[in-house]
Amino acid sequence: MTSPVTRPAPPAADDAPVRVVCRRGATDRSGRPILLLHGLADSDAVWEPLLPEFGPDEQVWTARLPWRGEGVADWSHRRDLTGWIADALDAVPGDGCVVVAHSLSAIVLLDLIGQRLAAGADPFTRYRIGGLVLVAPFFRPRPADFDWSVLSYYLDNFHQILAEGIRVRAGHRTTAETRADMARYLRDRIGPYAWVRFFETFLRMPLLPLDRCTVPCLVVGGGRDFAAPPDGCAALAAGLPAGTLHLIDGCGHFPMLEAPDRLATQIGLLCASARGGDPTTSPHRLEHGR
Repeated sequence: MTSPVTRPAPPAADDAPVRVVCRRGATDRSGRPILLLHGLADSDAVWEPLLPEFGPDEQVWTARLPWRGEGVADWSHRRDLTGWIADALDAVPGDGCVVVAHSLSAIVLLDLIGQRLAAGADPFTRYRIGGLVLVAPFFRPRPADFDWSVLSYYLDNFHQILAEGIRVRAGHRTTAETRADMARYLRDRIGPYAWVRFFETFLRMPLLPLDRCTVPCLVVGGGRDFAAPPDGCAALAAGLPAGTLHLIDGCGHFPMLEAPDRLATQIGLLCASARGGDPTTSPHRLEHGR
């Protein structure tokens, strides 16, 4: 699924909390779009290696969200983050959108869907969602799985998760010491409110009625992801009625940067399932990328 043409993203400077841009395909084309949602302290630029992997007939959108790297002032003071995901979904035309969400955005998306389901509403019709690809989501299946060790792990290692993102981007151009310093600076810039918003959303995952999630769902994890470990990804996929798990061997928390071709292949399979095709995966089947 390759094509040499990728539409450049607009300039990063933008005060709007949510900005959604069509990156591939024609905006007036009928069919089912794909929407890409980045994680905490990132931006839609994280998807750049993935964009050329989509076919020329795909309509691909990216969202720039309030928790992006350059930041929107005081976004983390808002208790409920789901409204911004809803804004991004509403900005994409067409029906049956396949939503690809990474890390924090994956669990905020699940929070939005779960809240609507708990209220007796149909979020898939309301937001025109045809399928989900949850990339490196944070998940525990039971409230009892959140003990003090989980809290301390994510609090003490938050900067390590940020350092992993820097490492994947910079490669050998920086030393481990420099990456650690950059990660601590970024952690302090993000601030404790943002961390609390992340962990509050994480804590809600076992309480959501995800067993009512009826659309095809693909959970993609990295085989060596220490931030969103494979066992959490497996538990999420198993709890979704139409869930499938795909682990990419040797990959960490950023499959779109480390293995964009393999991630694109899996997104394509999910799109085929959402569009009524004959996907080669089956619910709850464990697959390892090669």
